[in-house]
Amino acid sequence: MQVPLLLPDKVALVTGAASGIGLATAEVFAKAGARVVLVDRDADRLQQAAAAFAPDRSLTLVGDATDESEVAAYFEDARRRFGRIDVVMANAGWLGPPAQVTDLAFGQWNKSLSVNLGAAFLNVRAAVRMFLDQGGGGSIICTASGAAVEGVPTRSDYAAAKHGVLGLVRSAAREVGNCGLRVNALLPGVTETPMMEEDLAKAEAVGGSANGIREALSAGIPLGRWADPREIASAALFLASDMSSYVTGSALVVDGGFTV
Repeated sequence: MQVPLLLPDKVALVTGAASGIGLATAEVFAKAGARVVLVDRDADRLQQAAAAFAPDRSLTLVGDATDESEVAAYFEDARRRFGRIDVVMANAGWLGPPAQVTDLAFGQWNKSLSVNLGAAFLNVRAAVRMFLDQGGGGSIICTASGAAVEGVPTRSDYAAAKHGVLGLVRSAAREVGNCGLRVNALLPGVTETPMMEEDLAKAEAVGGSANGIREALSAGIPLGRWADPREIASAALFLASDMSSYVTGSALVVDGGFTV
């Protein structure tokens, strides 16, 4: 995949970067000229991911995007290594098992909001603080979902959190636009990621059909297939770069037409 040099010597921090959309985005950012900071709580996957990056132009940090002190620490570690941060992609996410509202455990509800919304807030706040300290400017991207604009049966926890991400993005964009900061949301559709594979495995474990679910989801997508993570990463590159210099508070849908 050829990538235009849209982020020459920029510094980009990506959370949830050990696999899936986060890893693909870090790879695309690196090809676009950025020095990249990969953050993830999964140390083993993160170590494997690090092999794809030049050591002098990358930094891998084990960190929990839902922990306030750890977020502050990895932002400072990144700035200490590279001197500044120009792009932040708040991408950490979690998809729990499907459950009707009547059966959804409060613990799962809280975890979903913590990982999918709380982590976005902590990283947006840290990014805004650092960008302002650097004199303004910068791009923040939050990974939301098509579930941010629709109701999703058996996924009320996930949908509620992703709806919240849009509220966070739009509010923050209005607050910091006059400082040259841009805040946008990326809404991927169904994507070939380890998280989705794990979800299919959970469905099979309780008697479902992974192939049946895959076919049913694909049938609802006008383009007829799931996304490659690199296709989502290409949209993230647009939002990270000056190609989107007049775009803020937006929700960029990249779902093959699923929510049309």
